[in-house]
Amino acid sequence: MYQLSMVGSYPYAEKYIVNLPEDEVIQKIVDLKEKEPSLQVPSAKPPFFSLTDSKSEYEYHVFFLLKDGKTVLSCFVRNIDRYTTAIKLVSTGTGPEFLNTKEINARSYFVLRDLNSKENRQYKRDFEKQILNKLGVEWKKDKW
Repeated sequence: MYQLSMVGSYPYAEKYIVNLPEDEVIQKIVDLKEKEPSLQVPSAKPPFFSLTDSKSEYEYHVFFLLKDGKTVLSCFVRNIDRYTTAIKLVSTGTGPEFLNTKEINARSYFVLRDLNSKENRQYKRDFEKQILNKLGVEWKKDKW
């Protein structure tokens, strides 16, 4: 079992492990969004930023629009090693402006827990059903 660090940004994000290199996981996400354009977040109008998938030096940041057409999930994709990748479900928000952002699994006393346990579980189930299961890869939750 792989242990991902609990330090850094979003230490309590829900982590999923895929036994593929990071670039292959990213390509599967891109392919899924091309196959199912409804998963794409519509472009926001100024002055709001656009929720565009992007690659930084450390990770790939990706946004998904759920079937309800208003809920957006924010995720990070990052390699663990050459053959293993983590997908971190970080937060949820509303609309292309990503308003009312709420962190998944927030446990800090300094973070307002906007999601109750039932809502938190439901967002994770929605992500697993509407995105992960459609990637065509085997995945498992990281037990931290």
